Amino acid sequence: MNNIDNLYAWIFVLVSFPQGLVTGWIYSRCFETKINRTLFAFIVGIVSFTFVIPQAIFLIYVPYKPFILYSLLTLSLMLCTVKGTSKIKIIIFVLLDIFVDTLIEVFLMVICVSTNLVDFEAGVDNYDTGRILATVLFCVMSIPVKYMFERIWKRIVGKQKMKAMNPVLVAFPLAQCIAVMSIAVERSAGNNSLQSETTYFFGMDTTKLIMFALFIFVIADVMYLYFISDLERKHELEGELQNARYMHQLEIAHYEDIAKKRYEVAKIRHDIKNQLVSVRAMIENGDIEQADTLISELEKNVAATNEYQYSVIPVVNALLSNKMAVAEEMEIDFKTDISIIDIGRISQNHICSIFCNLIDNAIKACEEIDKDRFIILKASSHQENIIISVENSCRSGQRVERKPNHYGLQILSDIAKEYEGSFAISPENGVCKSSVILKI
Repeated sequence: MNNIDNLYAWIFVLVSFPQGLVTGWIYSRCFETKINRTLFAFIVGIVSFTFVIPQAIFLIYVPYKPFILYSLLTLSLMLCTVKGTSKIKIIIFVLLDIFVDTLIEVFLMVICVSTNLVDFEAGVDNYDTGRILATVLFCVMSIPVKYMFERIWKRIVGKQKMKAMNPVLVAFPLAQCIAVMSIAVERSAGNNSLQSETTYFFGMDTTKLIMFALFIFVIADVMYLYFISDLERKHELEGELQNARYMHQLEIAHYEDIAKKRYEVAKIRHDIKNQLVSVRAMIENGDIEQADTLISELEKNVAATNEYQYSVIPVVNALLSNKMAVAEEMEIDFKTDISIIDIGRISQNHICSIFCNLIDNAIKACEEIDKDRFIILKASSHQENIIISVENSCRSGQRVERKPNHYGLQILSDIAKEYEGSFAISPENGVCKSSVILKI
């Protein structure tokens, strides 16, 4: 006895694959995986697909099926996440995912029973039209629900500031659910049962056509899910690319500046003997003051050829060279004290973003006042932390406003959290103090 010839059983098995894809997609968005996100979602889909075949097709009873399935998914997640990921968080996430699935199932049970779509009191696995409708509806409904679950998890557990939720991703599956339920209710009302007399459309079984359409619905949802995820990833990459281009421009300017300074060094070396002969002659003649003036000018010229004037970190030095020029044009007294030698695990992209946003915020605050403009930038290492702080002049009574279109402060906060640190800003009595602490 088996269901090899049962079309509904095979549709049930096929629908289990996109169900697994949705689950894998959500898992991979909440935890950093060792493998590609798409590959991980595909693996979870295969696990889900393979697991339901014995019972649905060959009628092999699997005891504690939900427990075994979620245990396999938990194990897959633990094996595929990067080293250092909290196992407790993974277990809690899976338990909450089970709770979300249960809520969806209870909701569908109430709907299906009230519309006579499925008889859940039969106590056996009947793979028929009603069962397939309920299964497809569960898969479709799980997309917007788990999308919202993922956002809540990232906001509360991941401490991430989420962008506005995409309403289309919720509305599209919801519209499908309403459409499918409408068809089901209409057929139930018209035929008194979805299992009554077979109807045909141009010689084709309408039930099979509906089943095929529902399956296409699910495929469309999964593809739509992939495209949304891909668009979000492209948006992230565009931001990273923009930062990389900015860093590249800074480095080009930095190395052009180095080339100029090395040319100046070559000129100083060429002329140094003459300068020293002049200084010796002045000293011998008793012109100590003139000799001291000439030595001071020589020291100034040599100091100007320092290739790493502000920091030994090339990208920071390049950035500060650029910002110093801007501050000089705006008559801002810009002072630096940077003793960082090694940035550890912090990416150059992030360190550049931190310095850039801190200095840009300070320059913008200085623009709003007419005199006594100043910026003091400090960066140092303390034990396992890097501390970057800025003090700058600002309007008296200025308040910190995190407007939706002002991302600088949010970027600083997000980067600090990524490195288990903190970001703080506090304007007071005409002086604004801001600091970023990162763990290296």
